[in-house]
Amino acid sequence: MKSSQKKNNETIISAYVGGQLKKCGVLKQENGRYVFEQRIKEGDILKIRGAAGVDLRYEPPLPEDCIIRHVISESGSETVFEIPLQLLKNHPKTKIEAIGHLHPKRMYLNYKYWRNRTEEEMQPRLFEAV
Repeated sequence: MKSSQKKNNETIISAYVGGQLKKCGVLKQENGRYVFEQRIKEGDILKIRGAAGVDLRYEPPLPEDCIIRHVISESGSETVFEIPLQLLKNHPKTKIEAIGHLHPKRMYLNYKYWRNRTEEEMQPRLFEAV
């Protein structure tokens, strides 16, 4: 079985979980940029880290200039956080750790450093036509 398949202009991305390669998100193009989107349950966010982890290795590998997008489902609503992969890798507060013996090393950066797209969409526009 192939580790990635193209479907509707999206590439399925997999990561190692418990020693097995499992689907974890999709890579798609939006406005000329690659976006890696993962759907995450609120319970999967490590409270001590303030964010879900981003794996160091994916199959196929992510483009260096892609945007990481976490869509977090919390009791019927969704919150969307985004960060460029390069910024995540180079941020001074990014921690690289393996949580538990079954998981590979991941990058953790609190969501307060990510762009909250949901809040931006809810804010009123100053110069919007009435």
